[in-house]
Amino acid sequence: MPAHQEYFPTRQGDQVIWLKNWRSKIGNYQTAGGYSAAEITATMADADYGVILLEYWLGYIAGFGQGATAYLNLILNGPLSTATVAVPVFTGNPPSGGSPGPGVP
Repeated sequence: MPAHQEYFPTRQGDQVIWLKNWRSKIGNYQTAGGYSAAEITATMADADYGVILLEYWLGYIAGFGQGATAYLNLILNGPLSTATVAVPVFTGNPPSGGSPGPGVP
């Protein structure tokens, strides 16, 4: 058995294209694959969620990491000050209509 699969791309940008293409075609295999309408709908929602994570959420995570690092550097290495500095807050929620996904409130 190969160490990795061959059909799903390794580059994230290519994964978005693959997921969108797969989502648009999976319904065509409902009857042949013996899937219920609910299974197809859930699978399409999973593909949508993967696209949201790759296109939207991942960028917010990267930005938050940079902000958190800058905050940490300011606190540990910045000038002495009595000013209050706000802790960065992560606000990378999915766009309106996006499913939060499994385990995400």
